[in-house]
Amino acid sequence: MENKFLPFISVVVPVYNQERYISKCIESLLNLDYPSKRLEIILVDNDSQDSSYRILKCYEGKKVKVIKESKRGPASARNKGIKESKGEIIAFTDGDCEVSRSWLKCLIKGLKENKADAVAGISIFCGKRGYVARVLERRGFDNLIKGLSETRKWITWAPTRNFAVKREILERLGGFCEDFTHPADEDIELCLRMQKNGYRILFVPEASVFHYRANYLTLGKAIKKCFWEGFSHCLLLLKFPEMKKISPSLALFFLFLTTLGTIFTFPFNLSVFLFPIMFLILYLFLKYLLLLPKVRTSTAYTLLFPVTLNPLEFLIAQVLFFSQEIGFLFACFKYRRLNYIFYRFIPEESFALSKNGNLLCEITAFSLSLFVSLLLLWKCCIHR
Repeated sequence: MENKFLPFISVVVPVYNQERYISKCIESLLNLDYPSKRLEIILVDNDSQDSSYRILKCYEGKKVKVIKESKRGPASARNKGIKESKGEIIAFTDGDCEVSRSWLKCLIKGLKENKADAVAGISIFCGKRGYVARVLERRGFDNLIKGLSETRKWITWAPTRNFAVKREILERLGGFCEDFTHPADEDIELCLRMQKNGYRILFVPEASVFHYRANYLTLGKAIKKCFWEGFSHCLLLLKFPEMKKISPSLALFFLFLTTLGTIFTFPFNLSVFLFPIMFLILYLFLKYLLLLPKVRTSTAYTLLFPVTLNPLEFLIAQVLFFSQEIGFLFACFKYRRLNYIFYRFIPEESFALSKNGNLLCEITAFSLSLFVSLLLLWKCCIHR
C-alpha cells in the first residue's frame, strides 16, 4: 500500500500507573512502519499516581501529544484523546502494550480490503507469568479468538488494546460510555453499540501487540479486577437487557450464600454444616463428569473454569470467578436490579463455533446436585 493512499491515523493511548512499561509502548509507536506525516500519537495521562506522567512529558514533541484527563477510567481517557485527535482513523492500544512494527498497516489493510467499520488484532502475553496470570489469560478474548476456524472473521467485540475504528463512527455513537469508571467492559459496550447500529468489526490476526500486564498482576489486583468485571456486567445488562443469559453458576453462588444462612437458622444441628460441602462436591462432580468430553472445545466454558491440571490454578480460577460474581451482585443491589441476580451478560458466548449442550449439561448437573442436597438437608432437619 503506497504512502499516498494511507489514511491519517491518530493512536490514542490511555495511561494509568504504568511507569514500568510506558517507555516500551511509546518507543514501539515511534518505530511503527507508517509515514510520520500520516500519524499522530496521543498519550492521555489518566490521573497517574506514579511517575508515568513525567515519563510521558519526556516524549512530548511533534509526533507525540501528551494530555491529562482527571476523570478516572479508560473510557474517559479515550474520549479525551478522541476529542484532541485529527485522524480519520482512530487506533487504540494500552500503556502496558508494545505494538509490532507493522501493526497499523495490518489494521488499515483489514479495514480497506474487507470494507469493515472497525478492526481488531491479537495480543501476545509477554514475560514470566505466575499462576494468577495464566488463569486470567485463559479467560481472555485472545484465548477465545484462537478457536476461530478462519484467519479473518467478523466478531462481536474486541479489547481496545488492539483496535481501530473510523472516526465518523465514534462521533456518531458519542464515543465510549463514561458510566464505566473502571477498566472493564467499556470496550464491549462500544462494540455492541456499533453492532446495534449496523457496523461490523473484523478480526485481523496479523495485527499484533505484546501485552505486559500479566507481569505485575498479583492475586489481590486480579480479585479487584474480576470484581469490577462483574460490576460492569450488570451495567451492560442495564444497557442491553435483551442480552440476558441464565447463569447456573451464579445461581450456585447465590444458593451457597443462602445455605450459610440456613446454617445459622439451625445452629444446634451440626449435620447441617455438611450441606454446602456436599452440594459443592456433588455439583462439581456431576458438572465435570458431563462436560469432560467437550471441555477443551467449549469457549464459553473456559470463561468460568479454565482447563488446567494444576490444582492451585484451579483454586485461583474459582476465587477469581466468585469475586466476579460478588461484583455482579453488588451492582444488582446498587442499581436496584434484583431481577438480574440470576442472569449474566456473557458476550463471549457468541464466539462458540457451534452450538453444544454445555449449558444444558450445566443446568442438569446443577439440578441433580441441588435435588440430592436438598433431600439431605430435609432429612437433617427432620431428625434434629
